[in-house]
Amino acid sequence: MKMKTMLLVIGFSVFVGQGLRAQTTPNFSGRWVQVTPSAEAEGGGSERTVTQDAATLTTEHPSEGGGHRQVYKLDGESRSTLGRVEVVSKTVWDGGRLVITSTATYPGDNKRESRQVWSLGTDGRLTIELLAKNPDGTTTEIRSVHQKK
Repeated sequence: MKMKTMLLVIGFSVFVGQGLRAQTTPNFSGRWVQVTPSAEAEGGGSERTVTQDAATLTTEHPSEGGGHRQVYKLDGESRSTLGRVEVVSKTVWDGGRLVITSTATYPGDNKRESRQVWSLGTDGRLTIELLAKNPDGTTTEIRSVHQKK
């Protein structure tokens, strides 16, 4: 009887292990156009390019005076400088969602803390949910949906 139980436990462990290996994290790579919010003043129609490999997620978009490029390490903490703003970000996978928490430090030691949650829908659209606490104490919440171009 002990042998049967042990074989069942081993068989179950192998089955569960294969199932866990089969689960993969999404790849957000591509050229994306924001479709909601749709008003141009809210970013509608704006484009971003995302590249992703096993170690990093890079997002780029055009902006006034040049473009913005942000590189996130998928295994932990990233540091970058955007103009005079220092940004420290941490990433973690939550199932099929990528969660990016960042602290941006502006001149005068003003800070903006944000949390982005990236996910791909069954329709292939990229959704980014942003919650930010601004230096003035206000909060910003934006849910943007992007279609692959």
